[in-house]
Amino acid sequence: MRTPFDQVFHYGQLPCVLQQADFDELADKAVRLKIGNMLLSATATRRAPDWLKPDGLALTVEYYECNAAASGLAPVNTRRESGMTPRESGIAHTVYRAIQHCCDPHCRDEIQIVVNMVSLDPGCDVELGALLVTSAVLRLSDLPVIATLGAARVALSKGRFTLNPSSDIRAQADLTVLASGTAQTLTMVNAQAAEMPEDVVIDAIAFAHLQMQACIKEIEAFAEQALPVATAKQALASFDRYPLWRAVEAMRTTARSQDAAYARMAAAKAFDAQLVRTRLLGGQLRTGGRHALHLRPSSTRCGLLPEANGSALVSQNQNQTLCSVTLGNASVPPQLSSPLNRSRERFLVHVQMPTLDAREVERDRMLEHRDWQLAAFIKNALAAVLPTKSVYPRTCRLAVEVRESSDPIPMHSVCAASLALQNAGVPLRHPVVGVSAGALHNRQRNYVLLDAIGPELLALDVQARLAGTAVGVTALQLDLRSPTPLTVLHELLARARDARQDLAAHLAMPSRPPFSSPAAETDASALMNRSPVGLHGDPNAH
Repeated sequence: MRTPFDQVFHYGQLPCVLQQADFDELADKAVRLKIGNMLLSATATRRAPDWLKPDGLALTVEYYECNAAASGLAPVNTRRESGMTPRESGIAHTVYRAIQHCCDPHCRDEIQIVVNMVSLDPGCDVELGALLVTSAVLRLSDLPVIATLGAARVALSKGRFTLNPSSDIRAQADLTVLASGTAQTLTMVNAQAAEMPEDVVIDAIAFAHLQMQACIKEIEAFAEQALPVATAKQALASFDRYPLWRAVEAMRTTARSQDAAYARMAAAKAFDAQLVRTRLLGGQLRTGGRHALHLRPSSTRCGLLPEANGSALVSQNQNQTLCSVTLGNASVPPQLSSPLNRSRERFLVHVQMPTLDAREVERDRMLEHRDWQLAAFIKNALAAVLPTKSVYPRTCRLAVEVRESSDPIPMHSVCAASLALQNAGVPLRHPVVGVSAGALHNRQRNYVLLDAIGPELLALDVQARLAGTAVGVTALQLDLRSPTPLTVLHELLARARDARQDLAAHLAMPSRPPFSSPAAETDASALMNRSPVGLHGDPNAH
């Protein structure tokens, strides 16, 4: 057994140790990361896909938490052999969003990243650790990674930015930002705020990108020291242990290279995306004849379900979401069954999404996790406006049923959730709305559009999902597919702010008094059946 190499460094106030693991006999590479008392491991595996299903780069990220990591007895109903829990799925999806655009787009192999939490430290950031150990294992392996990835968590507390704060500081912070990216650009941003303005959010993102440069240098130094050890190990084990399997893989590779079905499919998608980019950057109208900052008309109805304490239905062309609220007794709040998270919660969000997307016959393999992702986004978006326990002691269960959606995380569901809570008499501080935005840019022009659909989603350089009130942002997700300057993000969030403020002004409805009976059905279609940002001007108007 070889002696693992350790890379010790301090990242903010966190002591970190990177170590090349010694259990990578079957996987391509394995890495351990210790942050404080938290220990995580990650493995990377790559193989050629089946030539009968040439679906391009297949990237899979899985995250699991060992029950023994909590240093306590697990509950009776703890799972043993099952899939990821909602918490694990959310962390895996965060890692997937961060690394999906760092891989070579010409690679057609299947790549699997598995992250395991071996030991838990309640004061350390699990998502940050998962991103760092994934970046290290990708850099150490021979996977087609374009650049080394870094990550940073920033919290705004008492007017100051704190790098990689503890759990206590994050709980009291007005703004928390988790960003990942390379030395030149960002790849993913998650933000949760207490109605903060867009300029402060941009400053936090820029601060996080500046601070992650030190982390990227440490991972590069770790790879330079560990790669010679890995090369020597490969030289000792150069014999082929699976000759028959290698021969079959060679036959599949030859057949796959002669198959023209995937080439035609990939060429059609690339042609559609390039055609949309040319049309939009050239000043032509969008799909459906809309201008850049015009939203599709929406309609809302409240009080549809007489048995629920509150309900709301939001329809927007191909999207429709029904939300219902059930109020419970605060004396016995629900308790999470996970041994790693025993906190009691007063606000629960359950999401049910359709089994199949509209106009799709094939089942999406990642569709089973979309409901958990949407539930986490809605919960973060509404956390800043919910009343405290002293003001409103009852527990709330929000059931979100997405009947039809053309977006994996539909933003109209945030509007439906806010309306349902108001219809149930929950005293929200301000109504919350959701807006999706995107941006395209080249050397001559930046183009910002709202409510992208269809081929427009494939052509975007930046995709943003933003929720907030008329005062400020409460939740933000950014996915960057190409190097994007901060000026484009400034313009993107500014246009989304205009739409959000106008929608929030027309979404407010008079709340019923708490503990009252369910309201009768009301129709508020006139409030949202419009193009709100038209009042603020359209810089991309034609």
